[in-house]
Amino acid sequence: MGELRRALPRQFTNWSGTYVLEAERDKRWRDCRVVDISSLGAGFELYDAPPEAIVGQRIFVAVHMRGEIRNARPAKDGRVRVGTRFIDLSDDDRAYLSTLTGLDATW
Repeated sequence: MGELRRALPRQFTNWSGTYVLEAERDKRWRDCRVVDISSLGAGFELYDAPPEAIVGQRIFVAVHMRGEIRNARPAKDGRVRVGTRFIDLSDDDRAYLSTLTGLDATW
């Protein structure tokens, strides 16, 4: 078996999230886990994956990260702008997030 090579190395993670497949009829959000990530892609474990989870299918993922609200102020249209500090991140998670700043990554 050949060696697996990636354009960019991935950082191992253990982040909880939810996902939905674009082609899925009921558009039901299901649980997942982000197991690794780079600025070009990520590896996921999909829980309760429907048959539509095939290569080429489009997927929407929401990552769940815990944070503590450090400040808040009113914003436009009745919204509230809050600043948070992540909590419960591993040292590896923090290191990866800091590299995104250096790469000028946009989310």
